[in-house]
Amino acid sequence: MRLLAGRSGAGIAPSMAQKNLPDRARYTYVYHPSRKHKEQWKKIAKKARTPLSKFIIGTVDSVIDENAEFKPLRDDLRQKAVVIERYEGELKKYRSQSFLIDI
Repeated sequence: MRLLAGRSGAGIAPSMAQKNLPDRARYTYVYHPSRKHKEQWKKIAKKARTPLSKFIIGTVDSVIDENAEFKPLRDDLRQKAVVIERYEGELKKYRSQSFLIDI
């Protein structure tokens, strides 16, 4: 095993030194509409006993999961609405035909 040399990582294995450094590629910054908004989120996260970043991730993930769960239902509902619209059009057509024939 190779040890890191230098001031900050003297005598530490590479994997241990890397674990302490945050992966900057994983950062996302949230710009709140106001300071009050950020404080409100912090307050809710504190009440949930979780760091603000985990609170945000959990909330966003749950919304994404919920949307993925309901997407097939929304598609099915959209298709049924199209079918109903067609049937209503046909019904109007047939109802109006009876009046046109009587004249």
